[in-house]
Amino acid sequence: MYLTELEWRGWYFYIEEDNQVFGKTKVIAERGDLEEIFYTTEDYLCEELCEDWYQEYLYMYSGEV
Repeated sequence: MYLTELEWRGWYFYIEEDNQVFGKTKVIAERGDLEEIFYTTEDYLCEELCEDWYQEYLYMYSGEV
C-alpha cells in the first residue's frame, strides 16, 4: 500500500500532489499550530520514515501543544 498521509505519534504527515523539489519528495508534518517540512528520496510515507523524523527532530516538541 502506498501512503501519502500518515498519522504518527500525534503528528500528521502528508505529501501534497506533485510536490517534488529537485527530485525529492516534500513531506509536511503538522501538529496543532506547528509545521515542519522534510525532504526524502522516497515517493511514499511509511511508519519507519516518520519514526526516524520523530526521533531526530520532532521529539523536542513532545511537551508542547
